[in-house]
Amino acid sequence: MLDVKEASCKFGKAALLPTVMDVSHLTMATATQFSVAIILIWGGVLVGYTALADRGRQYFKNSSMQTWLNRGAAGAMAGAAGSIAFRE
Repeated sequence: MLDVKEASCKFGKAALLPTVMDVSHLTMATATQFSVAIILIWGGVLVGYTALADRGRQYFKNSSMQTWLNRGAAGAMAGAAGSIAFRE
């Protein structure tokens, strides 16, 4: 998942930078390129999530699709309950 809010995830990924490149050669231009790449990748992923969520909302707007969604969710919960109940 995206680490937009969690600062520790960002610093954790920044800590992995020395495994990817030699930090003694890190310049302001390279840091700017990394920043732009991160912003573009995050933007693309967020746009994809938004488009997928919109498609899902339109797909499940129909009441018959909501019924199938509810049945699927009920089946998943029943399966989870059964697997917990019959554990050895």
